[in-house]
Amino acid sequence: VKAYEYDDGRFVVLDEDDFKAAQGEKSATIDIAEFTDEDQIDVRYLERPYYMEPAKGGEKAYALLREALRESGKIGVARFVLRARQHLAAIKPVGGVLVLNQMRFPADLKAPGGLKLPARGLAKPEELDMAHKLIDQLTKPFIAEDFHDTYTEELEVRIEAKVKHEPLPEKAKPAAPVKDLMAALKASLESTKK
Repeated sequence: VKAYEYDDGRFVVLDEDDFKAAQGEKSATIDIAEFTDEDQIDVRYLERPYYMEPAKGGEKAYALLREALRESGKIGVARFVLRARQHLAAIKPVGGVLVLNQMRFPADLKAPGGLKLPARGLAKPEELDMAHKLIDQLTKPFIAEDFHDTYTEELEVRIEAKVKHEPLPEKAKPAAPVKDLMAALKASLESTKK
């Protein structure tokens, strides 16, 4: 049993029957509602990826969907039930597998209200020009393997040192905060040219 309070002070109590009635209808299927271009889905909606494999006898349909999505450049927008709750998903081919990326519903996104953000137009044209040059110099294809989970790596090093009764490694000091953005941009541009 759970009680919820409204803004006007009223309470409503829900019991187990209410929660059961709200559950999604159990289904082993993933229902594609529509197709769209990948850039139409805001990254804030993407939550958790899952690899999909065909059910027995569904290999041809799986292959057909995978190849049609690949050739069209579209992704499928689908609904599925997981843990008694309906979810939204994006389905996309990645190599030989279809990947279902569980999505958030619009009501699950929090508005960025209350943040103290700088006004647009605060950057000077010459600063923007320098920033664009730096972005151009550092633009390359994304390779996920170039990035590492430093937290886990650091823990593994510390665990290994403790197991061997060795001294713990010194932690690197964080970089000093940037005070002069133009100087930092110029230094970055020079270092990437070298």
